[in-house]
Amino acid sequence: MISRTSALLCTLVFAVAAGPAVAVDDHPLFDVPLVDNITIDGRLDDWGDQGFHIIMLTTADGRALPKTDLDAIARIGWNKQGLLIAVTVADDIAVEHPDDDEIWRRDSVELFLADQPGAKQYYQTSIAPGTDARHPQLRRILIGRGDLEGTTKLTLQAARTKTKSGYVLEILMPFEPLPITPQIGREVGFQFYVNDADDERPDFPFALAWYPSDDTSKDSKLMHRLRLSQSASPTTPLVRARGEHDIDALETNVYVIASDDQSGKNVAIVAADSTVASGTLALDRTGRVRASFRLPMPRTGEPRGPLAVQVDGKTVETLNLPSTDRKRAEAFLFASPNATPAVFSGDLPPIRFERPLWIRALIGPYKLTTTYYDKDYNVVASAKDVGRYGAVIEIATAGGDRVYRRFKTLYRMPGHLGQWDSPAKVEVTLSDELGIRPQAAAAYPAAIQKLCDEAISKSFNQSNYSAVLLAGLLETTQIGRTDDYYTTPHQRDRQWWLGFKRKFYGWDKQFPKPFVCPKPIEDKPAPVVRAGTLKEAGMKPNAAQQIDTVLTEWSNDTDEAFAVCIVRHGVIVLHQAYGQRDGQPMTVNTKSWMASTTKMLSGTLMMMLVDHALIDLDDRADKYLPPLRGLKTNRPLTIRHLYTHTSGLQWHWGMDINDMAERITVLLPHCQIGHKYAYNGTGMELATKILEGISGESLPNFYRSHLLVPLGCDNTDVSGAAGDATSVPLDIAKIGQMLLNKGAYGNMRFMKPETFKQMLPQRLTKVLGPDTDQVYGVGTIFFTDEGLGKGTFAHGAASSATTRIDPENDLVIVMTRNAIGKNFKKYHQPFINAVVEGIAD
Repeated sequence: MISRTSALLCTLVFAVAAGPAVAVDDHPLFDVPLVDNITIDGRLDDWGDQGFHIIMLTTADGRALPKTDLDAIARIGWNKQGLLIAVTVADDIAVEHPDDDEIWRRDSVELFLADQPGAKQYYQTSIAPGTDARHPQLRRILIGRGDLEGTTKLTLQAARTKTKSGYVLEILMPFEPLPITPQIGREVGFQFYVNDADDERPDFPFALAWYPSDDTSKDSKLMHRLRLSQSASPTTPLVRARGEHDIDALETNVYVIASDDQSGKNVAIVAADSTVASGTLALDRTGRVRASFRLPMPRTGEPRGPLAVQVDGKTVETLNLPSTDRKRAEAFLFASPNATPAVFSGDLPPIRFERPLWIRALIGPYKLTTTYYDKDYNVVASAKDVGRYGAVIEIATAGGDRVYRRFKTLYRMPGHLGQWDSPAKVEVTLSDELGIRPQAAAAYPAAIQKLCDEAISKSFNQSNYSAVLLAGLLETTQIGRTDDYYTTPHQRDRQWWLGFKRKFYGWDKQFPKPFVCPKPIEDKPAPVVRAGTLKEAGMKPNAAQQIDTVLTEWSNDTDEAFAVCIVRHGVIVLHQAYGQRDGQPMTVNTKSWMASTTKMLSGTLMMMLVDHALIDLDDRADKYLPPLRGLKTNRPLTIRHLYTHTSGLQWHWGMDINDMAERITVLLPHCQIGHKYAYNGTGMELATKILEGISGESLPNFYRSHLLVPLGCDNTDVSGAAGDATSVPLDIAKIGQMLLNKGAYGNMRFMKPETFKQMLPQRLTKVLGPDTDQVYGVGTIFFTDEGLGKGTFAHGAASSATTRIDPENDLVIVMTRNAIGKNFKKYHQPFINAVVEGIAD
């Protein structure tokens, strides 16, 4: 039986958490036979029936597309040179990536070979088969990992033949670069994937995988155990099963897929020696042999043990599904009652859940109580004034053992909107994507107005956004500032609720003083980003020209615009934009998505609080967040957990959720705090709620007052802690220069050098124990493989925006962009090389 599998994107390997050695003894062992007569020509003629046969592949969670869309089988053997693999793929649409470095993102086969399962030394290849008419040649990339990283000794033989339904790909992966002596009984590690993109989902390939774990971390060091043998393990019937909780329907679904020879056999789902469901494996219209079952979800607090999947009475797979209590907690995390309506006239509106029985199934019997507040935070029983109101809804479970809260913004109108009144007179231009000719839309303005009226009126009843918008507009006093990011109605709402929480939680008394930062510097002013000569920057006379040459070539060979700012000794070496965005020339003031570089920005803010002794990274979070007090967790949650991805939280969520700390209380008891590194943004967003409570400033206002305005960063917009910032190269370079200066900039000090040191990456022994190899800072990571100086740090970005802060070379490199674009890997390292080669001293 093939164990549950897990898809892998090869470029994600570097981000996988380093952890303890992988236990592989409990993984299946497969014998692969010696086959000396194979020619790598993309044909199966010389294989005959040789090889270890894999007769069905599914995704990590046991899914498969219709056979006509994607199907794959394989066989594996070995000779004295290396491992032999033949993969037969049926694929209805050929879609391959145009960038040689990105071929794994679309139709491709990925293979990983290690000297033993769990080894840190291995190599991997991605092969595009060349069946796409736009890219007709077979292409491949080879990447060494561990001791093989950067080696030029990697080789590979591969050949492909086209078939009516797809292709056959034949590969020889040499043993030579690894410490493998090919002999009978020698074990090696191996895994592979077949990726299928299709035009409608080009950058999210469907990945069939052969991988010995259902671990969602996608750890490429987990591999199947292959033993080099004279003969192959027998080909056995295959059955894969997956289960999932449908929290919306309060059901547990089990899906079984099997090889064709299992059609007609009986299948049963067994729990605690009792059959809870049974049926027959049958061929469906997709060409797959399947069966599916719907089971009642266990009640709250009722454990569900392993589910055994049995075919003709024999257990073929065991499903260990996640806790249904955690799934309920996740669902309730996002659930919130609504005011009907949130925009009202007359009496304060009632607030209730739209699906009360479903909420009851999530948390048990509950009682809902609402307290209303006016704009000045006074409790009110009626709404006399026009404008903003706040509602605090308490959801008390049976027996009063738990009380959850939700915050809602309401808006009272001065008058009543009648049934036929329009809430807004709007001029609408329909998007071209709707397919409506402008003349047709212009001919029926009343019908379009009615559509808008219905949408706005519906939003009054079903959305909190309308109330937030109207309350913010009413409070706007500085008319003439067009759509200023930091004064939008949404930002005003966030600040209003922070004022409420300061009183409600007692933060106003605990932290009564305004936060002051930066402070005047006490010694010699620090370097600032400025114009100057290449000589002042310590760069060679032709450095800027050489860097520009690389970037110009890159710009001419990509589909993504970008802008750069390179600073050395505080002097601007190159500040320039390249390419076009949305049909317009890219400029150095065109804002780009900085993605997770935001984590470094918010980490900088947190260290300001540390510097002022207002917090310690090892403080318990509930010291500052009253809603978290009294929760039963596996260990106390600290600020360091939240900022080092070790909190047990997941997703990127909570940025502008005013009641985030209240909501997270349902989930934290189900989190394994300090158990492992799991990259997320939610922990950081929760941590910055502490920053808000202490300072009395909403996070966007804190950014503006204590970082952006002091540094003169006029083109940066940021509201969150983890991934929303947009900016320009010069702004990020100024922030980078301040960090390069260890917390100082000009005559301003943002943090002391000893505080800055705490921000840098370090082994997470404090939170993960002495055996961990995981390294992370407070919003920072090291960059060690690009030719820059030792200790180069910053943070990466999903947009492929680049920030590098190199203390050894007194250098800051920034590139802003919105996406990776074509040929990023081809040019990024030459760009870094050109900068390094331009250094004169």
